[in-house]
Amino acid sequence: MRPIPARALLLVVAASIVAATSRPVVPTGAGASVVRIAVSVAPAAESAAIDAHVSTSPSVSPSANAPDLTVPAAVLEDLDSGQVLFAKAAHEQRPIASLTKIMSAIVVLERTSLADVVTVSSAAASESGAEIGLVAGERMTVRNLLYAMLLQSANDAAVALADHVAGSERAFVELMNARGSELGLADTFFTSATGLDDRGYSTAWDVAAMTREAYRDPAFATIVRTRFRTIPSSTGTDQLVQNRNVLLFRYAGAIGVKTGLTTAAGHCLVAAADRDGVRLLAVALGHPTLSFDDGAALLNYGYESFRSSLVATKGEVLGTLDVGDQAVPAVVGADLRWLLPISGSPDIERELRESSVLGRPVRPGDPVGELIVRVDGRRIGSVPVVAGEPARSPTSPPIPPPEPGHPISFATAAELLSRLLRDLAGAFL
Repeated sequence: MRPIPARALLLVVAASIVAATSRPVVPTGAGASVVRIAVSVAPAAESAAIDAHVSTSPSVSPSANAPDLTVPAAVLEDLDSGQVLFAKAAHEQRPIASLTKIMSAIVVLERTSLADVVTVSSAAASESGAEIGLVAGERMTVRNLLYAMLLQSANDAAVALADHVAGSERAFVELMNARGSELGLADTFFTSATGLDDRGYSTAWDVAAMTREAYRDPAFATIVRTRFRTIPSSTGTDQLVQNRNVLLFRYAGAIGVKTGLTTAAGHCLVAAADRDGVRLLAVALGHPTLSFDDGAALLNYGYESFRSSLVATKGEVLGTLDVGDQAVPAVVGADLRWLLPISGSPDIERELRESSVLGRPVRPGDPVGELIVRVDGRRIGSVPVVAGEPARSPTSPPIPPPEPGHPISFATAAELLSRLLRDLAGAFL
């Protein structure tokens, strides 16, 4: 890697974060003590903006009211289910700057191995904007290039990965757009692996969808929650890069994911947090200065206004289905959780829909239908319904054995035969 220019980015973070703790903290207000840490280079405009922003600290307080956002487009979702909790112009097409690299990461992770070694092309080494100073011919693993691309937003790393996967950035972009079509991103079009050119576009809605897809790969989740990473160089000095997502340092439970900035796109942010197993995803596009406050406001609104609730519980007995001459217990086969508003009482409707084709006999565990759940009249999901263990009929009293020397009566023999036939019939049902 080339030596990094002297225009090092100075990020201001709370002293309590730097002093040996990795636990995220809640926004602390303008009076927080600070310490400056020199890390790798970023574009001068973004460096100054981040420095000014963090020195005053995110000023958002938890609120159960819908957030009043500065960004023109935003969405808040459940990271796992995709449930939408808040939306603002979520389908408006906009340039998304370096959020483009989320799709780049998806394609790279699906088509190569983290241990693969990339030889940096001259095209990658000549990339401008955010970079880590790669030089043509330098060799680096896919893993380290992904860290550089997703933490430092390095354009040279993004193009090096694109060249490695597809032979050229142009061919790689075709793969990006094909993957977007597979994901149903109808309002998204990519023209580069970096997003620097501003000719591509997407929406808050589509960015959230591609981010949820990216989180399906554990490697992506690990990378985007990383605060610092040392990138080894085969040609020069190893480099320490720092994640540009300020919320990783300033928001309790933050787990990612990516920032972006160009003149046309404005400041863009995808933020995610995990509190007590509830994972929320916020997208904020087009802020005129920095989007961290709006990202925090969205996450606060989600955690303060909604609670995770079981609307269907695995093992719950819903009733009995008549299948031929069998009475089959219908049992919920999986949990279904949904984020319900803390205030108010939503109308929850559950419909048991029996399968139209059932094999006979029905055995415990066999699928027998599905449970459809609606909240306030809107279908939110379904879970399988399976056959449970049949209820056992009361056991008949045992027939006493005959006394020695006395033959079994006809009535007793008939009763024994009847019980035997019933037991045999039950074994085949």
